Amino acid sequence: MNIIKKVAVLGGGSFGTVLANIAASNGYDVSLWVRDSDQALRINSEGANTTYHPELKLSSNIEASENLDSVVKEADIVLIATPSLIFENIIKRITHIVEEGAHIISCTKGIKLDPFRSMSDIIKMNIDTSKNSVGVISGPNLAKEIAEEKVTGTVIASSDELLINDIKETLSSDTFKIDARLLVGERGGQKLEGFDLGNSPVTVGPETVAGKRLFMSTTNGTRALDRVRDVPLLMTAALPNREAVAQRLHQHKPDTLAIVGSGWEGSYSLEDSLAAGALVHRLLELDSAANAVANDEATAALALWKQWMHDPEACLRTATHGQRLIRIGDHDADFQCCAALDQLSTVPTQGEPGVLKAA
Repeated sequence: MNIIKKVAVLGGGSFGTVLANIAASNGYDVSLWVRDSDQALRINSEGANTTYHPELKLSSNIEASENLDSVVKEADIVLIATPSLIFENIIKRITHIVEEGAHIISCTKGIKLDPFRSMSDIIKMNIDTSKNSVGVISGPNLAKEIAEEKVTGTVIASSDELLINDIKETLSSDTFKIDARLLVGERGGQKLEGFDLGNSPVTVGPETVAGKRLFMSTTNGTRALDRVRDVPLLMTAALPNREAVAQRLHQHKPDTLAIVGSGWEGSYSLEDSLAAGALVHRLLELDSAANAVANDEATAALALWKQWMHDPEACLRTATHGQRLIRIGDHDADFQCCAALDQLSTVPTQGEPGVLKAA
């Protein structure tokens, strides 16, 4: 962990003000940049940002200024909480001021549309990332709730572990919790540029993901999950957690069970049917009085499983996507992991729309 001496917060709006106050209340010297000299004077003299949070008493460790250069100079952490419309302009203005080794963190919501750029993309295009680390702070939270010291939280995403630790140390409080975040994504079986992980199961071990939120974007799976996000009970199943899912379903005994395969870009996927058939097979074993499978697709999936149940890895390798992975490179460990039947007790279950939690 770095020794943090100065924190710069760019943007004296609602979110920037509460972030500045948390860091200052934690004992750090905070420089808060605002665009208006009168606003800076009022903040410094009244100890409050009456425009946005009139009831919030600000720490005496905060000094507001309209001088961007002096605010950023010698800062170890730069938090950018300006409106998205001026974000790029601010980044370009601080490019030659920011200290080497400083953490640059976007706290701004929104994107640039023409051309398409995220706020972190804009930072990386203008800041030398060989000398400075880049991160993103993002909700869910409301600045008003943070100011009122209601229990809230946020996530920090960065490929730099030191940045994550420094931000958690600087901005965490009894009521404001910070989780680390990993970006997980692939297209066509290959990791997306700028993401921390692809979708290789062997890379997503507890030593990598423990205590972190994973934000996923995949070719097929996350789209399928989004399509069914409004169902009362949503679980994700694969061969490794088949038994755990079957037991959970056996306990819940839902009136109707729909098994949804994510497919491949809108087309049929052999490995989805294999896993579906394995789950149906186990459910029928657990409840001999259960009704027969309800449609031809489930019957076909069950037949497929019975054909390959003694060598599921061979089926995965035969599938079109398996062949695609073989062409990309050495994925033997991934095939073995995906074919390892009933090895996991975790059942990822939707707790709120779009959010899966281990259960």
